[in-house]
Amino acid sequence: MLLDVAAPPSAADDDTQILSVPVGLRRSGREITMRIDRTDPFATVKPDARLVKLLIKARRFNAALLDSDGVPYKTLAKREGVSASYFTRLVRLSFAPDISEAILERAPSTRSDRR
Repeated sequence: MLLDVAAPPSAADDDTQILSVPVGLRRSGREITMRIDRTDPFATVKPDARLVKLLIKARRFNAALLDSDGVPYKTLAKREGVSASYFTRLVRLSFAPDISEAILERAPSTRSDRR
């Protein structure tokens, strides 16, 4: 077996076999390596728990901002124990339904593989 993939039986030894394996190219310094994606495309995957917690926190921050009655966001960030920059970034995440949906559905990222 080549690449841990079973080839279908052939009628003759000289028949051409087509093997399809999902791969990706990754740059490492000056060299480019080919990485074989060993994930099953039909397997169900769970959403990343860290990202789901981040979405929950973003919604909580957004609700705090909406219920603040004019309290500055810097004060709200201080109450939550985070920096004002982090607070505003998470609030913006709550206004991105496409990103939220991708996280919850565990859609593949359009960015390069960052493992």
